[in-house]
Amino acid sequence: MANALAERYRTFAVPEYARIYAEKHTHKLNYEDVMPIAEGQHQLEVNYTLKANRILFYDTNLLQTKVYSEWYYDKCPNELDDLIKISKYDFYFLNAVDVPWEADGIRDQPHHRLELFFKFVNELNQQNASFAILKGDLEERLKKATSQINQLYF
Repeated sequence: MANALAERYRTFAVPEYARIYAEKHTHKLNYEDVMPIAEGQHQLEVNYTLKANRILFYDTNLLQTKVYSEWYYDKCPNELDDLIKISKYDFYFLNAVDVPWEADGIRDQPHHRLELFFKFVNELNQQNASFAILKGDLEERLKKATSQINQLYF
């Protein structure tokens, strides 16, 4: 989704650093990996901000790292909350869980998708973040996202 939007607006999408990190490390990720993942994500965000063309999309961001830290380990490092406070995200698109789950070697929560979805909604609300929920197939989601982006920025 982020890549499709970046292509449409001729800009960049920040990749998911947790995926990059997980593919490099052979051990099962644990709580000690949370801050290296968060720091790597933050660095990617800074780097891509310098390259962005007016708007920047994120496949994921630090808020997602926080939600997953709390999901898997029932806690979140204070340093991660500090990084979130200094990061600026204007608007979120949260994908509904109305499409089939696909295994990819990294994803591991096919039976908890709805519960995780509501954890994300709750966290976005706690952060007073502006967001829209995207439903339907990729084209429907892109249409709604594009409409929202055009209203906000163009």
